[in-house]
Amino acid sequence: CGIMCLADLFKSKKIYGSLFVILVLSVLTYIQLPYIHKITTQDRQNYREAVQYIESEVSKKDALLFSIGYAGEHFKYYSRTPITIPETFDEFTEIIEGKKYVWCLITGWLPDLRPPHGDKDVYSEQPEHQKIYNYVLENFVLKKEFLTRFPTRVFLLEG
Repeated sequence: CGIMCLADLFKSKKIYGSLFVILVLSVLTYIQLPYIHKITTQDRQNYREAVQYIESEVSKKDALLFSIGYAGEHFKYYSRTPITIPETFDEFTEIIEGKKYVWCLITGWLPDLRPPHGDKDVYSEQPEHQKIYNYVLENFVLKKEFLTRFPTRVFLLEG
């Protein structure tokens, strides 16, 4: 009998066909519920959580927040504290000079974080950004890491 018998049955009695389609769609939706929940509730690359972590740790007057590269605009969206995005290493050294706490937000566009299969145009860094990143790795302390597909790292330099 198989699928042809089912098709003939549904053709002759339209209500059964509609119920079958509704049943199949309901089962598929039920199977996908955990993934739907994850997509609708998880923040992209944990930008919000990273910013909230920093804002809960320090007061605004004695801290500087900065980010390197394209992700800075995404971090700014979630932050109530101003986030600086230095474009050159000289600009970076000027803004951190004399600050008591310097927080750095970094995400997956950097060489050791980005996926090897990623689009080079999307994930390419400028040479000045690379200098800033190297300085952060050498002088800052990793305070928190949010592990997702593209990790978000929070670094701190205490001066």
